[in-house]
Amino acid sequence: MLDFSFICPTNNMDMFNKNVSESLEKQTFRNFEVICVDTQKEHFSSAANALNYGASLSSGKYLVFLHHDIVIEDKRFVEKLYKLVNKYDFFIGGVAGARFKEHTFHIKNNIYTNIIDGPEKVRNPWFKKIKKVISAETVDECFFVIPRKVFDKRQFIEYFPSWHLYSVEYSLWANKTCPGSVKVFPLKLYHISDGASMDKSYFKTLDLIRKEYNQDICTTVNSWCKNECLYQIKVICRNEWLHRIKSNYRNKLMHRIKIKYGKIS
Repeated sequence: MLDFSFICPTNNMDMFNKNVSESLEKQTFRNFEVICVDTQKEHFSSAANALNYGASLSSGKYLVFLHHDIVIEDKRFVEKLYKLVNKYDFFIGGVAGARFKEHTFHIKNNIYTNIIDGPEKVRNPWFKKIKKVISAETVDECFFVIPRKVFDKRQFIEYFPSWHLYSVEYSLWANKTCPGSVKVFPLKLYHISDGASMDKSYFKTLDLIRKEYNQDICTTVNSWCKNECLYQIKVICRNEWLHRIKSNYRNKLMHRIKIKYGKIS
């Protein structure tokens, strides 16, 4: 039996081949398969459906779900992952995770990871490095592992036609079913994007999950209150922040275009 099934949904085969496929080809540990789910050919309504489909094609003991913009630079990464998943009991484990901050009035989170992300390959100063496996409230969706024996009992659930929060919801279920079964592994990866994509479907899915579990929800983006009033205030603040970020990006991009074409002296 194969030890790992790497399952990657993608709408960009060039990115998948350059990042995921090439990275795994260089690994010293070879007992795995790679399953690419082409979301341009298959019309999935959500990430949950795409990943469930990929899992149905797999035969590995551990299912690894990852984004197509993940680069594995360490040739012994899969070997190290193999040792960790066989040493610890868990329902879901990732290379980035979050848990609530202690001793604070507001609902906030701490993010634990050794990931380097973004085009500039600069480590986010807000992230906390880890040297050992820790328990968490949630793991990030860019790269996470679920043992087949767990996944066979419970697959991903589509709460809304969305490509967000599937690992968050699975982590909520895991911790509710078996407290402490969500783990973060001290492994290093390079995530090309900054991982900050959020849209209307994100907040719609978040609201449905929050009501389903009726509790504060911790993610690697933010922490969200069970209290309806505080939740709505936080969503408004987050949307305002996202709007400012996008506006600044558009302004910088237009400035560069104008300089390039000689419209700004």
